[in-house]
Amino acid sequence: MTNRPYIIGVDVASQKADVHVHGPEDEELGHFVMKATNSHMRQTLSRLQSLVDKRNTVVVLEATAIYHRIYYYAFVNCGFEVVVVNPYQSHAFQSGLSLRKTRTDKVSAHTLAVLYRTVRNLPPTKGDTYLELRKLVRAYYRLMDEQSDYRRRILTVLAELFPLLAQRFKNLFSLTGLAIVRHFPTPQAILEANPKDLFYFIRKVSRQRPEWAIQKLDQLLSIARESPSVPVAVGANIQLLHLYLDCLEHSKRQADRLRAQLEAMAQRCRPAKLLLTIPGIGTILATTIVAEIENIENFKKPAHLAAFAGIDPTVKESGNFKGTRNHMSKRGSKLLRRALYLATVAAIRRDKRTGLSKNPYLREYYDKKVRQGKPKKVALGACMQKTLCYVFTTLKHDRPFRLIDPQQAAWRKVA
Repeated sequence: MTNRPYIIGVDVASQKADVHVHGPEDEELGHFVMKATNSHMRQTLSRLQSLVDKRNTVVVLEATAIYHRIYYYAFVNCGFEVVVVNPYQSHAFQSGLSLRKTRTDKVSAHTLAVLYRTVRNLPPTKGDTYLELRKLVRAYYRLMDEQSDYRRRILTVLAELFPLLAQRFKNLFSLTGLAIVRHFPTPQAILEANPKDLFYFIRKVSRQRPEWAIQKLDQLLSIARESPSVPVAVGANIQLLHLYLDCLEHSKRQADRLRAQLEAMAQRCRPAKLLLTIPGIGTILATTIVAEIENIENFKKPAHLAAFAGIDPTVKESGNFKGTRNHMSKRGSKLLRRALYLATVAAIRRDKRTGLSKNPYLREYYDKKVRQGKPKKVALGACMQKTLCYVFTTLKHDRPFRLIDPQQAAWRKVA
């Protein structure tokens, strides 16, 4: 490809795409609307091939949820080189082009063409290698978030029906707790039940020893005697409670199915198996990281991956002023950032029985930051940067992670 290629900017919507064509000397060669139908796309692609040299042309698309993929594969299958641009980059670039707040599909398509000409290091997109994995991972996290939402709704209903149950009964969302909530949703239901029947019910559901069931029975009776309740709309609250419980159980079953599928896919994915060697990273986190990163070769150094994850610090400087209260940018992949957070917490958390962490060196680094006066969240953010470096190095070198003393690693590098 020559230094001055043809550029086709494509702004994607759900049913159509605006196409803006620029020549090698930035002359505008045409503007088209490409509808999301096979016949219209073939017609538009044919017109484009008559205007440009396909071997010296770059198509610039903005990542638009799922809608850009149809157009991406249409251009790729036609033999075009395609670049997919992050929306943050294109929006910021468009804001700097004009003082007017003008945003239309035609303007956006033109902006994408100008963006590629201005920013010369935009690499071509190699396709969705882990698209299937990414779709399943994101569906799994949506189900987990959905379960959290239903738990909050259940607690809201119980705040009127049985307030003290949610406050004093440990593990309310365990199998035993949910069974009690479903069959005995009010203090009156507990007090009116036969204690002997209640005892056998608790023991059957929990499958625990009689001593444990007796302890829970006494706790439930004490809570029921002390707990106030709202006497109005009790029937409606019980109906809503059962609805939310059914939705929670259904969501759990679907999440379990997805988890089993993701675990099976992780066993066939070498990058995921490599990430499992990093302390704190389990199967779901490994598949999440692989699905979101996709191709580690897209990132030349850890700082680039940190920016993609949105854990890079914001920088505020002007003249002699240098900002000291800098926060995470949080502009990248939310799921990758979430996975790094969960992996870091799991790595530095101390086991209650042994008092040891999965990654003692990372835990030592966290404690060091806290002793220096850093807030715990800031210290945790610094540890997330370390976890990201583990991930980057493991995937870049395509070999399992080895936990070694950082001082020894520094000594080897000097030697």
